[in-house]
Amino acid sequence: AGPLELNAKIQSGSISISFQTQTGSSYQVQWKSHLTDATWTSLSSPLSGNNAVQSVTDPAGTGNRFYRVQVQ
Repeated sequence: AGPLELNAKIQSGSISISFQTQTGSSYQVQWKSHLTDATWTSLSSPLSGNNAVQSVTDPAGTGNRFYRVQVQ
């Protein structure tokens, strides 16, 4: 599998982060306020891949956030 492409957009007062998933994989969206922070914080429960685009939301206005998706 190649790199995972994240798409982010603001809608209804939240940031929606979406990405393509694959069956058999688990996806954990994480964030941190500064790239120099030591640890990442999980945004929600892990998602199970289903060969479709899935998304998670984060309330807008929580300050600067950098996102990543950990795939297992």
